[in-house]
Amino acid sequence: MARHGITAKLVINGKHLGVKDITLDISGNEIEISSRGADYKRYLRGLKNFTIETSVELGTETAGEVLAAYDSGDPVNVALHGAATKYGLGGIVVSAPMVVLNATPEYPTEGEAVLSVKLGLDALEEQTPTINAQNV
Repeated sequence: MARHGITAKLVINGKHLGVKDITLDISGNEIEISSRGADYKRYLRGLKNFTIETSVELGTETAGEVLAAYDSGDPVNVALHGAATKYGLGGIVVSAPMVVLNATPEYPTEGEAVLSVKLGLDALEEQTPTINAQNV
């Protein structure tokens, strides 16, 4: 079911980001298991991957904070709200401590300059991400 006119909201350290698009990647590595004489490959799921990718308008306070978090390597508290309406934030889809993995400035010929950001789970935190599929 498509959700037209609904914008997800990304909050880092309690501040809402002015974002363009948000991509939440929940995936896992696959481990191929084969045995002699078997006709088909079998798989085990390996480590899970959990990242968020988005872009922030350059020249804003938020872009400066994201770059500072990248430089310091300090984790940020991230909450992704889905099904947001004009009346406020929707329910929390994801909440987790994350680190800024990539912060890449992009200067297109046409359009506004943005900072492309990729966030990943903080390795020093034992807390696993809280995912609420009902709010996706």
